[in-house]
Amino acid sequence: MPMSDKAMSVFRLLNRSPKDADGWVKTSAQIMSAVIPHLPHELIDVERNESGGGRVRLTDKGNTLKDYI
Repeated sequence: MPMSDKAMSVFRLLNRSPKDADGWVKTSAQIMSAVIPHLPHELIDVERNESGGGRVRLTDKGNTLKDYI
């Protein structure tokens, strides 16, 4: 199933964002609720914290896809 334009934009943004040593990107509650739901779950790992924010990283499939977009 192809990704929507919004999902593709979010994926590219996530790929460009600063990451920690394990590949995690810190995200705010606003990003978690407005943006992350548009990405296919098989492409990202998500960890939420008690404030609604959290962190996101690409899965193995997501890392493979980033090389082609």
